[in-house]
Amino acid sequence: MDEHNLAIDIQLKKLLDWLISRRICNRDWHQDIVPIRSQIGHAIGDMPEHPVIKELLSGTNINYFHCRQIVEILKETEKDSKTFFGSYGSQRMKDWQAVISLYQNQHVYLAEAAQLLSQSVTYEIPGLKKQVAKAVQVQEECDKKEKDNLRKAKDFQHDFDKSCQQLGIPGQHLRQEIIALMKSLPETYQTVASDCRKLKKARELYAHFMRSTMENNAHNDDPSQAKVDFDLQVLPTLDFLIEHGNVTTYQWIHGEAPLSVEAPALDFGPNALEAVNDEAIDFGDDIDFGEDISAAPGEDGQENGGDIDWGDLDEMGPEEGEIDWGEVSQAVDSVEDSAVIGITVEEGGVAGGVARDTEALSLLDNRRTRTLILDDLTELECFIQQRLRELELQDEGKFVLGGGGNMTESEDPHLMRSMVHEIRSVVSVLTAGQLHHLQLIRSSPKYVDRLVDSLKSKLELVDRMHALNQALSDRRDQAIQEQAVSQKKLAVLKAKAKELQSKIEADISARYKNRPVNIMGGAQSV
Repeated sequence: MDEHNLAIDIQLKKLLDWLISRRICNRDWHQDIVPIRSQIGHAIGDMPEHPVIKELLSGTNINYFHCRQIVEILKETEKDSKTFFGSYGSQRMKDWQAVISLYQNQHVYLAEAAQLLSQSVTYEIPGLKKQVAKAVQVQEECDKKEKDNLRKAKDFQHDFDKSCQQLGIPGQHLRQEIIALMKSLPETYQTVASDCRKLKKARELYAHFMRSTMENNAHNDDPSQAKVDFDLQVLPTLDFLIEHGNVTTYQWIHGEAPLSVEAPALDFGPNALEAVNDEAIDFGDDIDFGEDISAAPGEDGQENGGDIDWGDLDEMGPEEGEIDWGEVSQAVDSVEDSAVIGITVEEGGVAGGVARDTEALSLLDNRRTRTLILDDLTELECFIQQRLRELELQDEGKFVLGGGGNMTESEDPHLMRSMVHEIRSVVSVLTAGQLHHLQLIRSSPKYVDRLVDSLKSKLELVDRMHALNQALSDRRDQAIQEQAVSQKKLAVLKAKAKELQSKIEADISARYKNRPVNIMGGAQSV
């Protein structure tokens, strides 16, 4: 192979060392760059208006080859200052010719060009590529987060709509709509009480089962006793609700309807206090006993000033003066689970039987009695399910411990499954959905504020997701602009690096009889 066609391959990282080792450039070339840069700064201060010069000077790194292009342009712009001997009288031309002369001294320009090319390929171009990649990554992350936020906003809005649907409100004016629901509470309780009446057969089935079981146990203990009459209290609260409906708690306690009901008022103001505990009964400051006894007139037609006329006790006969304790004993026995005896005297004008506070609440509206009813419903459901399972095992021919006697007409499996469904339906209405929240409001008016805050927090989360998406949209637009700027700079830098590399290769090739020169790992590889 001809030696003139043998290529010279130089690694970019070793290009500067290669130039120094071949004695093309000096090792202390850095010291000569300082006056050159100073001269360039002085020459830039006085430049003609030319688009190519503006483009050359817009770059951050002005090298020897740029200076030669400027000189060629000045030959055209400053040709009027050219003398007879071929020199230029323009100071601009003199300044840039001086820069070229300093660059050519000991080939400083070649060492500087090698360093600029290495710096551009090794640091500047990869840095711009990282900026572009980061901008693209930011856009992808913004798109992903925006989709996630939209999904979350949709979920929060769905939760809000579902909660409003459970409450039965439109969701426009939350506080007013929730308070307005309290008007429908009595009607809802009447519907629940009506549904409880459908459980009468299930309750009778449970009572019959318990009675039969007790009679069988008593007969086994004493075979001579054929039948024992058991007074069983099976599901007392639920049974009272089935028989009498959703009456007041006063009637459930005292066994008779009240003469008047003073229902406790609910305060939904911002400073509303917690509702009074069910066990604490407030009788008020003044009790209306009807006619003022202290002002009753005496026999002489004048007021006694608070003295009570007991009559002539001495003239009262033994039969009239004795107290019939039998009637009092019957009255005491008629009162269950109460330490206070309420006596109603209708003919005497004393107002009695007034249902106040928690006694004025209905059975389903009172938290204590509602809990007892739910306990009875749970007990009844457990019995029906257990009995249904025993019947299924008997049909399969399996032995059942404590079968409970013969199967009655009500113990039809299909009918019992229907009973279980009806019981669960009543329990679900009392413990979930709209009625559950209304019961909590009835127990504590402050629950309205907590419920409203809970609903508003879901709407705030929806607004927050939309606000985050707006911020993400702005960030994505900013990343797009950064990507465009970085890509533009990258394209310019690549073009300048390729141009600089080609000029370095041409300069080295001219020194070695125009042999081809290849700078490995240079601008062509980026």
